[in-house]
Order: sequence, then C-alpha cells, then structure tokens
Amino acid sequence: MPGMSFELLRQWSSEICDLCSATDDALKSGDAISAAVKMRGIADWVVREAYAAWSLKLPVQQSLFDLVSNTAFRDHLSPLIENKLHRIRKLGNRGAHNEAVPGNDAFKVWNDCLEVVRWFYLNVFVARRLAEGGPIFERPEKESPKCSNPADQTGDTDKVNKTHVDGVGENGEVPMVTFPHANNSSVDVRTFVERWRRKFEEPDSPYRWEEAVPRLNAVVDYQTQLKNGRRYSLDVLCREIVPESYRNTMQATNDFMDINSRALERCIVVNHLTGQRVQGARLTNFAKDFLEVRT
Repeated sequence: MPGMSFELLRQWSSEICDLCSATDDALKSGDAISAAVKMRGIADWVVREAYAAWSLKLPVQQSLFDLVSNTAFRDHLSPLIENKLHRIRKLGNRGAHNEAVPGNDAFKVWNDCLEVVRWFYLNVFVARRLAEGGPIFERPEKESPKCSNPADQTGDTDKVNKTHVDGVGENGEVPMVTFPHANNSSVDVRTFVERWRRKFEEPDSPYRWEEAVPRLNAVVDYQTQLKNGRRYSLDVLCREIVPESYRNTMQATNDFMDINSRALERCIVVNHLTGQRVQGARLTNFAKDFLEVRT
C-alpha cells in the first residue's frame, strides 16, 4: 500500500483502517513492540472477518493459532498467506510478552501484514460487493480521474465490457464475448475452470499465468455459483485451474497469490473509474492510470 494511506479500507471497516494507521505510526516512531502487538490485532481481525464472510464454524479453541490452523479456513488460503499469518502471530506474541522486537523484524513482518490485509480486502470485502452486485467504491465527489480510452469515458459497454476468448473472427480478429452480471450468470464455473486446467496440463503448454489474468477476471463474476453449498472464493477457483504438480512449488505459490490479487484489483480499478464491469486487455492501462491518480 504505497504512501501508507489506508483510507481505501475505511469503506470496509473504520476499525481496520485506524488500526493499520496506528501500526504504521508506531513503526515510524520506533516503537516496534507496540507495532508488533497491533499487527497481531490486525491479523486476528481479518481472520475473524473472513470466518464470518465465508460462514465458517469457529473452532472450540479460538486463539489466532487455532483459527489459522483450522482446516476449513486453510482451504481458502494459499500456503503463502498462511505462513504470513503465522509470522505475524509469532511476532505479536513476542510484543505482547514485552520481549525484544528488533526493528528490522518488525518492518519485515509489517510487509507481511500489508499483504494479508490486501489479500483479505480483495477476497472478502470486494468479493462480497461483487457477489451482491453493488459498487465496490463510492466515487468521491471531487475526484474526476481520466480514463485512457475515450470509449471508456462515454460508457460504451459494447466496446469496454468484453474479454477475449479462443478462436478467430470473420476478419481475422479475436472474437469477443460479454460476461453477464454475476447474479444473472448462465456460465457454468466447472466448465470454465476445466477448460483452463486442460490448457495448463497440455505438454509444452504455451499458456502462462499472464494468459490466465483476463479469464480470472471473468471468474470474479462467476464466484456466486455454489460449490458444496457455499460461495466460491477466487482462491478455490484458481486452485482448480492449476495442475497439482505446479501448484506445490514455491514459485507457483507466489504466482498464485499475484494472479488472485491482480485479477480482482483490475476489476476494482475499472469499477472505480467508470462504474462499469470491464474485462480484457484494456484493464492494464486502466490500472496504470488509477495507480497514478492514487499515488
């Protein structure tokens, strides 16, 4: 979160926004022990928020260790996020017992904490807003960001609310398909993920993670589909796309987290700038413009 501004989180929760700001202030003032305790509080808050959002039953023992280690909760996580949560927990325990907390350790774990907040902001708050069909952001009255494409400014959904699919059109162009609103989606999620799993599993497959990003944007719209009686999380859907052999590598874990975040971030960017659901390659420029405005 560049610039250490956490106002983006306020629409999610004033509590988590203020707690992140207080942690950042503690680090800047050199109070690593206080910062460590606050980071543990952040981790505890987002984990409990995720439990509630995913309708998970709390374990009998409800320490942060027990909450994070619960199998039902871990099913929604990548190992990378799980490890970050445990690092935050351990450092926070040291701070709570008034043990020495080196400043370097505190700053390293603060980065982990920011990743955790970002991860759950995207996979809990934003996913819920998308599922409900409501706007992710209420655009500030004084803000008038510029779009990178004139069509985007006019709200031409025929030009912007589309994404590429496989195949070639009549004039040699890649055909386009408009993805419907999540609540009205007729596309079967299993068909979608199965098609992409096969592409990744092909010998010498030319497909890489970057190729999956536009498709994962579409997954966001489909996550209201049910699986075993509960809503899909983007994390679970991505796991179904990726072969087991690749998923178990550390590089896959890092790529896995990055793709999840970027797919949702791009939806956020477009929703914020245009008020519309936009898929496809134009999102790259949208993201660039938004980041310039935000910083």
